[in-house]
Amino acid sequence: MYCAELFTLCISVVFVGRVSCDQAMKALLKSGDTEKIVFFANVSRQREIYVMAGHYLQSLDWQTDPEIMKNIIGFYTKGRAPEALAGFYDACAQVLLLSSICLSIT
Repeated sequence: MYCAELFTLCISVVFVGRVSCDQAMKALLKSGDTEKIVFFANVSRQREIYVMAGHYLQSLDWQTDPEIMKNIIGFYTKGRAPEALAGFYDACAQVLLLSSICLSIT
């Protein structure tokens, strides 16, 4: 394990043991380690954590990675956040519409 990975893992374990899952998730979000964020969200099984993870994943390049899209949909569904899920589907539709318009122009 690299030093930075070990540090991030230790920080999240300390936060979970002493503080709250929300603060542990916020520390992981600051680290930007997508793999650990997805893992922690799945392990924590808390609505707020699922939604935080979904929001974070939306900030990534989800248009080109179907695994990120799948996780976003899953997290918003598990987090029972229909407004966020609807907003994500709206963003997907806009991307699809723009790409089809660009293809028809060329």
